[in-house]
Amino acid sequence: MADFYDDFVAISGVSEASKADVKAAAAGNQNPLQKAMGAIAEVFAPLIPAIITGGLILGFRNVLGDMPYFGPDGTQTLASLSQFWTGVYSFLWLIGEAVFHLGIPVGICWSITKKMGGTPMLGIVLGLTLVSGQLMNAYNVPSATAADWAKYTWDFGFAQVHMIGYQSQVLPAILAAICFNYYERFFKKITPAIIQMIHGSTS
Repeated sequence: MADFYDDFVAISGVSEASKADVKAAAAGNQNPLQKAMGAIAEVFAPLIPAIITGGLILGFRNVLGDMPYFGPDGTQTLASLSQFWTGVYSFLWLIGEAVFHLGIPVGICWSITKKMGGTPMLGIVLGLTLVSGQLMNAYNVPSATAADWAKYTWDFGFAQVHMIGYQSQVLPAILAAICFNYYERFFKKITPAIIQMIHGSTS
């Protein structure tokens, strides 16, 4: 079959369309809403395997530690009945946190940067910055005290900025990545060619 296809292309003179050509042709027939939905799908498609894996792991973790249907009286969890399952329950949170608390913002920044033609590694750095351990965890903000804010605040003299992370956040990561890529394009335009050559050789 492969040989027949090659012979047909050679005889008929029909050119083989690349994946990019097919995408471009399809995009030309779409309305603005369809184009926007397609762009969103392209951004999140590479993240789907991690999201599915993380969801399955957290689901199994819930069975171990949050479903009191085990034991002689049916009111205990597997984690409360066995030290082994307690250890597994604790360990699985490492993966779950990596996927949903940290991986989602990093993955979004990387995917958007790649789609917009930026430097993917810089997108990863941006995502890691949003979830840095130096920032207050977003889930701790509602219960933060004055002492916490004294620790998690940048003081520039004329202004103070709270140091808050964006764990598990989608919209802030999208906006940060889009802004970053426009900034990167701007600075590429005004950066001397010799510095861009150094940047290109290391990216």
